Amino acid sequence: MSTTARILARRSLRKAKGQFAITGLLIAITAMMLHVAVILTGYRESISETTERLDTEDTSILLSSAEGAKRAAHVLDSDRRVADYEIVPLAAATASFRYAGADTQNPFTMLTSRESKPRIGRTGTVEELGTRLSDPIWLPYVMKTGGGYDLGDRFTVTIGGVAHSFHIQGFFESPMRDSLNVGAMEFQFTPASLKTLTASPGVRQAWHARVQQTAAARSDANSSVLTSRIRTATMGAGQPDPVAYSLSWTSYASAQTLTPNMFTALLGAFSLLIAAVVALIVRFAIRSTVVRDMPAFGTLEAAGMTAGQVMRAVMAPFAAVALCAGALGALASSLALPFLRRMIESQTGLVWDPGLSVPGSAAAVASMFAIVLLTAWLSSARVRKIPPVDALRGGEAAHSFRPTRLPLASTRGPAPVLIGLKAGLRARAQNVMVTVVFAIAVFAAVFALAIDSAILGNPRQFMDTLMGDRGNVSITAAPDQSVYALRADLGRTPGVGSSIVYDTTSAESDAGTITLIVSDDAPRASGKTVYEGRLPARAGEIAIGGPLASALGIGVGDDITISHTGNKATYLVTGLTQSTMSLGKSAVLTVDGVRQATPSYQPKTLAVYADGADAKTLFTRISSSFAGRYTSMVDMQAHVDSILNTYISMSQGLAVGILSLTGIVAILVVGLVVASLIARSRRDFGVLKALGFTNRQLSVQVIAAQLPSMCLGTAAGVALGWAFAMPALGQLLRSTGIMRLDAGLAAGPVVCLGAAFLALPVLLSLLLMRRARRITSRDLLAE
Repeated sequence: MSTTARILARRSLRKAKGQFAITGLLIAITAMMLHVAVILTGYRESISETTERLDTEDTSILLSSAEGAKRAAHVLDSDRRVADYEIVPLAAATASFRYAGADTQNPFTMLTSRESKPRIGRTGTVEELGTRLSDPIWLPYVMKTGGGYDLGDRFTVTIGGVAHSFHIQGFFESPMRDSLNVGAMEFQFTPASLKTLTASPGVRQAWHARVQQTAAARSDANSSVLTSRIRTATMGAGQPDPVAYSLSWTSYASAQTLTPNMFTALLGAFSLLIAAVVALIVRFAIRSTVVRDMPAFGTLEAAGMTAGQVMRAVMAPFAAVALCAGALGALASSLALPFLRRMIESQTGLVWDPGLSVPGSAAAVASMFAIVLLTAWLSSARVRKIPPVDALRGGEAAHSFRPTRLPLASTRGPAPVLIGLKAGLRARAQNVMVTVVFAIAVFAAVFALAIDSAILGNPRQFMDTLMGDRGNVSITAAPDQSVYALRADLGRTPGVGSSIVYDTTSAESDAGTITLIVSDDAPRASGKTVYEGRLPARAGEIAIGGPLASALGIGVGDDITISHTGNKATYLVTGLTQSTMSLGKSAVLTVDGVRQATPSYQPKTLAVYADGADAKTLFTRISSSFAGRYTSMVDMQAHVDSILNTYISMSQGLAVGILSLTGIVAILVVGLVVASLIARSRRDFGVLKALGFTNRQLSVQVIAAQLPSMCLGTAAGVALGWAFAMPALGQLLRSTGIMRLDAGLAAGPVVCLGAAFLALPVLLSLLLMRRARRITSRDLLAE
């Protein structure tokens, strides 16, 4: 670049510092979001690295009998898809404990010795006290990040109605055995404590098959095949179903990457929106520069400078700002990483130590540089079309045949308003930018409102959509108890309104392992989860999860074959459901429907509904009155609240973040436009002040120049948000198993939001116009 071009570029930077500062800030925000999105895409690889380091199994199968463990060894020895395996004897229980301030339960809690050294599926210590406590327990890391516990805290676990208290010695990470919602959870004890626990009520002997498959065979379907073969081999010998649960690494990883994937999609979408805003601002800024410096360009071209050199001089400041701001934004991503780390670790329980990604930083900076450079080149191309003579005249043609809009002589209305409207009509490019930016910002804000309406507006209804109505208390009958006799006795208990069978079991399908929800009152238990068709009413019918239907390519009216306890049965699909259980790979059957595959099936769990008593009181009353008749009992209201709190905290963070970001973008854009208008109109303001216009009238004029485009953009954003915000949120949530949101946007909040987006820039304009109040008309005319 020549010396003259460099001087011109520096002059542009000096004369429009605020303009470049706003552009740079938006570029930095966009680059930061893009970089964070790139970092989040690597989270699944981080899980893979952890599982490789700890030799985690590809298939995890919890077996309830010694015969099942013996048959499993024969099956795994003979299967060519198995690279290695280990069957670990351990104690298992349905454990209840406090998590995130609420009671919760895990039905597949593994109780192991801290001193055990398995070959496959090792645990990795994250934190540990240096001094051994008298009653130590080691917990999964998620109990710290999501459960709110810390080293040395008291931890009470209730098994078989008996409470056992310990103090937390340390935390460990253990893929496949560290989640409340996916598979099992492992607690570690000293050998002495474990021996005492094993003799306690509710603790049972179990065997954990940890299977590593060959690289070519590693899949969810093959995990399901292995589980089915173990079931068939055991039950073929006249033994009961030995499989308590089965989990593949693919399913586990899909569940653990759910939150990162959602945030990646949101960050990517909003990065594109803000990048579009940046492009509009660059276009507006360059057009303003060309108009302002037209005489200087004419002089330079008359002196021998080519139009291409002038274009490069105009583009150079924006290219420099894009590079510097993009790099700063990518580096600033490190400020967001601690928040992201806490959020992800609280969901997954795996240590994640993200660092700045060099390829990600380069991609973010290069993307913003390319967007700015292309926009600048297209916008500055106007310089080539202006002859030097016209440029010397400031771009004014010898004659102008444009009609005079809103002529002051014949148009009725306050002069400041009319002058402002006339100025706005002349600035077509500016109007387009403000309209599009406001439409984007308001649409994003309405999307945040959709999150609030769908999740925060009626949390209980949202949870009913996710999980169905699980009652106030869930009780699982002891092995020697009949669930129907237990229900009859519960019906005579004060505070109990009614109870229904609500059992869960697993089965195999062509899409892998699925969760079966079994009930004798499916409409009450799962009625709100149906989004197409109906729930099963007889033995040969089934309702399946939407993701399962998509995986199998079937719908309502088709047949599906599933295998339960090694026995196959075919059912007619009568409905599609939505549920986060197994990420939507689930199905609803009647009790007789399960017996069509397994005639000897007996349900063991009831959902109990309170009548005139709160859930906590009812829980206490049942636990004392029915001691010895149940293996586990859960305060479902507290359990659902603990899950709901996770969704609420995540949704609140998303809504606040989106609203804050859109508000900042709107303020920056309006600030840029108004500041540019004030700078360009200082002499005009001086003339108007000399003619008797007050500071208030000048402020009205500035607002009138911007208000029509802001109103149009706000109306467009509200209309687009009303039509597409809730469907967009629904599409985002489909990966969790939620196929249809039965929520809508109320007109009142949407209109209020639009009004707030209009009020904010008006207040900002009044604030910026205070600068002009301090200067007299003489000072303005003398510049």
